[in-house]
Amino acid sequence: MSAAPNPLVEIYRQLSEQFSCHRAISIVPTKGDPPDRYEISYNVKGLSRPAKGDVIETTGHVVELTIPFGYPHFPPSCKPKSNIFHPDFDPAAICLGDFWHQDCQLPDLILYIGRMINGEFYSRTNAFNEEACIWYGNHPDVLPLAEVEWRDSQAAQDVLAKNDKPAIDTLDESDLCTTFDFLAIDEVTEKEESPDEPPFVAPAPTYDADLLNLLEKQKRFFTLRESFKRIDSDSLPEQLKTLASRAKEAISQAEDLFRESRKAEKRGDARSAFDALAKIKEIAEDFPDLKNHLRRLREAAEGEPEAAISRVDKSAEDGEKKAKAPRSTGKIAAVPSFRWNRKIIGSLLSGSVAIFLAASGYSYWSAMTKLDAAEAASSRCTALLEKGEFENAKRSCEEALTISNNVKFIMPDRVEQLRKHLGQTLQSEKMNQGLKGMVLVDGTYLAQKDAEMIETSRQLRTEAEEFYHQKNWQPAIDCYARILAMPVAPHVISAEIAADVKTKHDFAQFRLVHDSALQSLQNGKWREAVTELIKAEGLLHLLPEGDRPQYVINLKNALAKSTFEQSREQGDLLFANSEWQKAMAAYELALSTPENEALPKESFDMIHRNMKRAELYDLIDQGVKSFGAGAWDEAIGDYRKAVEFLASHQAHLNVTDAEKSIRKLSRIILQSLIVRDRQLAADHLEKNELPVAGNIYRQLIDRIDNSPFSGEGEFLAARNEFSATVQTLDEKIFIAEKSNYLESEYRPLFAANYPTAVAANLVKPHISFTKDTGDKAVFKMQCTETGGGRPLTLVMYYAFNKKNGQWELHSEQQ
Repeated sequence: MSAAPNPLVEIYRQLSEQFSCHRAISIVPTKGDPPDRYEISYNVKGLSRPAKGDVIETTGHVVELTIPFGYPHFPPSCKPKSNIFHPDFDPAAICLGDFWHQDCQLPDLILYIGRMINGEFYSRTNAFNEEACIWYGNHPDVLPLAEVEWRDSQAAQDVLAKNDKPAIDTLDESDLCTTFDFLAIDEVTEKEESPDEPPFVAPAPTYDADLLNLLEKQKRFFTLRESFKRIDSDSLPEQLKTLASRAKEAISQAEDLFRESRKAEKRGDARSAFDALAKIKEIAEDFPDLKNHLRRLREAAEGEPEAAISRVDKSAEDGEKKAKAPRSTGKIAAVPSFRWNRKIIGSLLSGSVAIFLAASGYSYWSAMTKLDAAEAASSRCTALLEKGEFENAKRSCEEALTISNNVKFIMPDRVEQLRKHLGQTLQSEKMNQGLKGMVLVDGTYLAQKDAEMIETSRQLRTEAEEFYHQKNWQPAIDCYARILAMPVAPHVISAEIAADVKTKHDFAQFRLVHDSALQSLQNGKWREAVTELIKAEGLLHLLPEGDRPQYVINLKNALAKSTFEQSREQGDLLFANSEWQKAMAAYELALSTPENEALPKESFDMIHRNMKRAELYDLIDQGVKSFGAGAWDEAIGDYRKAVEFLASHQAHLNVTDAEKSIRKLSRIILQSLIVRDRQLAADHLEKNELPVAGNIYRQLIDRIDNSPFSGEGEFLAARNEFSATVQTLDEKIFIAEKSNYLESEYRPLFAANYPTAVAANLVKPHISFTKDTGDKAVFKMQCTETGGGRPLTLVMYYAFNKKNGQWELHSEQQ
């Protein structure tokens, strides 16, 4: 198997999902469980060229894709299984140029190959197939061959667009690495560490998270609550569950305020009811029928009287004015005389009594109202005095005293007691000191500024001590720093307290950096840990001498571990990104860390193994790059070095099957030789150097026959191809040699068979091969005889007897 199991399962799932219903592409796994080899069929137009035939359009193209173990460090192997005429297609490989990179996905690669077949992408220089490159360059008007909708998703089109660049003239690394599982070096470890592949989970129900967040921003919590009712709560992410909780809390606050408003309204307090509703608007903009409630209470609040006292005073003045109103000074009109009787006298007496009682009741009510107002002002005075609002307290007491002086004839004891209390309050030490700006602190009146400073320092120290004991260092440092900024004075902060605060401030400052460094170390944030540990070392002098030694040792060990792990992590990251030489340099730096008990020996052993692996992968990578650049000898040399390195470092590399890995590298070397020599032979054929090309093909046949891969289908097919080519070349060479011989000897041959012909007069020889009878190769000889008369064309047939190696005259009737 070429790749680790879990990635193969994910790849299979991904390809099945994306291409199960594709109109132009179908994929069938052909090897492995889970599969690491696929056969991809493209039902699109492409170009083919039968042997020595014309270029034609065909459909139904097949490509074999193999996933190597080093995937995605090394690209998949892509090999055409059908006749595809394309500049970047070779029978052994497909050149992908710079399309493949480590973040590339297999579906993108499969679509890209389809677009290559359709003529959308092809190399313009240094192509695998030079004839195809020339043809494509001469026929740009027919490319691409068809309009194909490769993907439905616009996002997918963006991915392809990012890679839509002409292919560069380098052979793709997949020729070399795709059938190579990267030596199975990590096979055992990765299998042990990888958990079973989780089953595929269907996507959660959809919802518009942006809309839900917008409703919260607009304070439309009732609408938000209805939206959440339509969504399955189990499918919500934690962030939206928190949003639903905030919405529920806001609605609860709004409903509490509405109940408070209703209670105030029932009490007749329209202003308080309106204020409660106004707070609802700030919490939940879409509270049901809120606007109507606000309008109704606003109208009620605007119609309230101003103040009870002013209403009482105004009513009393109006009553007195009515009572003292002067009688009319006009003339008294004569009235008819009547007779007094008991009924009239009774009515007059009853009216007089009623008037007297009404006036007396009004006066009592007016006095009681004033007394109530005075006592209310006295209560306000007491409350303001407790709050420290001395000026307002004084005004309230004086207002109460003024109102009480207008209360006559009723409840004298109550009025006298109120006046006595007001006088004591106005003459109290607390009132007088407060009016001077003094505050009572620990039995002593101090200036407001000093009192506030003492209170602040005590509060800060209490908070600082609490943070200190909780090891919440940053708030403790802030509180201690604010205390230290205050002046040291006996009545504010004593020198002893200041010294204790300074010691704890310094210790908290050290522990803040120290603990943060250890937390970064625990979380594997090595770079941050190194920075903070160095900073903590610079703060050691702040600690008491007795505490320093233990922290010195701890910091030293932690710094060594952080430095080591930082270098190893950097090496692992570079290793994962296939930057082998940089990874080796990082590992070398990690190994320079002195060994101690904080760094187990196993860690150093692992780095040694990773260095050897990186060195091996670097050799292979150099081979890939040399091959891509056309430096065939360097590529083969690099691969051979990789084989030798693997053979001599098996213990460090932890290779599960060294022989199998060496065999895979040897297979790559043979593939490299075939690609190199095939192209070299093609160059000699183009120069008509047939014998040289034939020798190269014979060498290739010998290499295949002498290799352990001679029985494999790929190399067996290549050998048959080379054998057929050699046979064809031998025939061409044979015909060329015999034709050259006849052309050089045509005069004596014609003179021998045409007795009247003069050899010196024979010109313009033309030799052509006509047929092969099995035992004989027959050639047609033709020349022109010049002389005194009309030029004559002489023709005769000569045959070479393959059995005896002799030439003889041949008759067409034979």
